[in-house]
Amino acid sequence: MAGRQGYDVTRLPVGSEGLLDLDDVKAAVDENVAIVAVMLVNNEIGVIQPIGEISRLAHEFGALMLCDAVQGLAASIFPKVRTSSRSRLTRSTVRRALERYG
Repeated sequence: MAGRQGYDVTRLPVGSEGLLDLDDVKAAVDENVAIVAVMLVNNEIGVIQPIGEISRLAHEFGALMLCDAVQGLAASIFPKVRTSSRSRLTRSTVRRALERYG
């Protein structure tokens, strides 16, 4: 799908439990992908995406990884999904003042 700025945007479906299929992610990410954006925790059903693996795939192809971790921070699970202290999980973490400070 063409985005507003002329870039192609790919939106991946989720399964019945709300999780991304890592095979779909692997098929969608290649050297032409500039950024991968994923919500860490869905605010309606609470499913936690496998951010470590998705981030690894994005970085493998040189893409930036953006993780909307607002709901994860609220649920205090963010530290549990870090891959290691030496590895940067994402280059950018979204924090919205409205949700953080409520």
